[in-house]
Amino acid sequence: MKITVLMENESMIGLEREHGLSLLIESKHCVILLDAGKSKKVTENAYKLNVDLTNADFAVLSHGHYDHADGFEAVLEECPHLKVFAHEKIRGEYYSMRDGTKRYIGVNQQLLERFKDNFIFVNSSQEIAEGVFLLMHEENDYRAMAEHACLYRKKGDTIELDDFSHEMSLVIREEEGLFVFNSCAHVGVGNVIKEVKHAFKGENIAAFVGGFHFLGREPGKCSYTQEEVIELGKQLVCSGVQRIYTGHCTGEEGILWLREVMKDKVKEMHAGYELT
Repeated sequence: MKITVLMENESMIGLEREHGLSLLIESKHCVILLDAGKSKKVTENAYKLNVDLTNADFAVLSHGHYDHADGFEAVLEECPHLKVFAHEKIRGEYYSMRDGTKRYIGVNQQLLERFKDNFIFVNSSQEIAEGVFLLMHEENDYRAMAEHACLYRKKGDTIELDDFSHEMSLVIREEEGLFVFNSCAHVGVGNVIKEVKHAFKGENIAAFVGGFHFLGREPGKCSYTQEEVIELGKQLVCSGVQRIYTGHCTGEEGILWLREVMKDKVKEMHAGYELT
């Protein structure tokens, strides 16, 4: 498997960067675009990296936030036949409430209307290609995670803590095990891994790729304590996860604390990186 990081908060020299994430995944059976950042910068980086986005068999939108979704406008202009799998609830209204100020962070609704024929909406776990699975979250109480991240949703006429039901994991089965992709893991990486192990009993997890969403109320600061992050690292070691590739919403502080437990199993990813 080869993973090219097309967009991330930081980048290699000469490439664009923005708060967002986009990965091109070349697996044994297909090529998948996971998320598209928040602007046309993703297609600019693809051009600079000599990545032909028209080679993608399909795309996946991990959840309903603009920094993963809105770059699909530029991608779909370039690849008009590309199909994008997304949870049906990405059409909801989602907000960040840092400092008590409500800020819309949902998907650009004009994007969904303009390219409505490109989106395939799902609401249940399923295999979408050979060895490629979309895994929905279990219905648990994730309010503590939402409070840490200051993330909310509109329900009826009220604003309440997000339940992250619009988020899903992409799981790819390869010879060496399962590769689990969850771009922000709002429900907690520990919960994501538990759900994967429950759904794929007896299969080992070769890698987790994505964000841990440690960032919250204070910009750049981990919203969890060092002890909580280290405990999570211990849980991941016990679960058998062999490698972690992370960035975007994890933060430098959280990565350093994870490395106290997981050492060189934790790798950072920035725009322009190729992971093989």
